[in-house]
Amino acid sequence: MLNEFINQTGRLIKQSDIRIHVPEIIKLEGNTLHMDGHHESCSSARLNQNFLLNAFMFFGMLDAYVDSKYPSLVGESYAQKLRHLPSTTLSESVLKDVYRIYKVIRNATIHNAGSIASNGDRISIQYEFRNTQYEIEISKMGLELLHSIVYEIIYPFEPRSIVYSEMFRVSLLTALRSEVIRFNDENANLGLQACDEYAYKYGRRYRPKNVDYTVDDNLLTIQNPYSIHPVESNFSGVDYEIKKEGEIYLVPSEAMNNGTITLDKLSTWFLSV
Repeated sequence: MLNEFINQTGRLIKQSDIRIHVPEIIKLEGNTLHMDGHHESCSSARLNQNFLLNAFMFFGMLDAYVDSKYPSLVGESYAQKLRHLPSTTLSESVLKDVYRIYKVIRNATIHNAGSIASNGDRISIQYEFRNTQYEIEISKMGLELLHSIVYEIIYPFEPRSIVYSEMFRVSLLTALRSEVIRFNDENANLGLQACDEYAYKYGRRYRPKNVDYTVDDNLLTIQNPYSIHPVESNFSGVDYEIKKEGEIYLVPSEAMNNGTITLDKLSTWFLSV
C-alpha cells in the first residue's frame, strides 16, 4: 500500500504544473546541442498555487517513503521518526532536514491552519505546541526546492553514482536553506547543514560527447574541456562522461581541478546503469 500511494502521488505531481527543479541537460556533439527531455510535462493538473494540497501530497509521500525505507519507524509519531532518522550519509542528512521542515508545515496545515499566512512571495507559519514555538518563513522558491528534494529522493531524474546524487541533493538543500528566512521547532533553529563540498550548479549541465583524456601516473586530464559562457557560469556546469577500460564515469567539472582528477577519486563517480 505504501508503494502504491507513493507511486500514485508521484504520477499526479508529474502530471501537474508543480515545478520540480532538475538540471537542464544539454548534450554536446561537435557543434550541435541536443536538449534533454527532463523538463517536459503535460501539466494537466493545476496544483501549483494550492499550498495546503501541496503540503499534504509531498509530506504524505515523504512520510510513506520513510516508513517503507525504515520499517521500524512505522506507527511512530512524526517527532519520533525525526529523532530516529539516521544522518550518517549526505543523502540521509538531506532527508532528515527536509522531513524536519515539512513536519512544521504539515502540523500547521492540520492543527493550526489559521497560523499560515501568505505575504507576496513568502509563506509564514507561527504556532505554539507544548510550550515550544514553531515557526517558519519561507519563500515560494524555497517551497519549490523543498518539493524538488522530496521528488528527487524518491524519483531520481537519471541513473548516476551515489556521490553524484549526494552532491545534487546537498546543493538543492543549500539553495533551499537560503530561502528560509526564519525557522524554529523543538530542536531550535536549523543549525549547520551537510557540507556542500562541490557547489554543484544544478540549473544547466552540459554533457560533451567523445571526451578525450590522457592518463599520467595517477592523474587523468581532459584534453578537450568545454568552456561555459560567463553569462551562465553561476548556474551551469559540465559533466564529463569518461569511458575507461570498459567502465563509464560521469564526472562533474566541480569535482575536477582544472580538468584533472586523480584515478582514485575517479572511481567514486562510476556510473551504474
